[in-house]
Amino acid sequence: MLYDDSNINVLQKKKKNSNEYHNMYIYKLGGLTRNQEMFIIKLIEDHKNLNKERSIISKKYNEAVDANFQLYQQNEMLKAQNISLLEKNKDLVNEELDKKLNALNSSLIY
Repeated sequence: MLYDDSNINVLQKKKKNSNEYHNMYIYKLGGLTRNQEMFIIKLIEDHKNLNKERSIISKKYNEAVDANFQLYQQNEMLKAQNISLLEKNKDLVNEELDKKLNALNSSLIY
């Protein structure tokens, strides 16, 4: 085993102070190479960029959902108006037909 009980106690005490723990970790394992540091920095930047991109996409998605709902409501309103106009046209056509039929009947009777 790499650590005996006294070393474990030391590690537990040092863990309380994260800076000291971090320094001890680096001492035990050795420092990171420049390539490893650059890789980690790049990963952190990518993570930040992905979070920003996700936030932008989420905002655009919510805007699209809102716009889609507004279009749906407008479409339903237009359907109702269309049905109303069809009913009015139907009534007007029926009235006109009744007038013409009455006029035709009147002309045939005389």
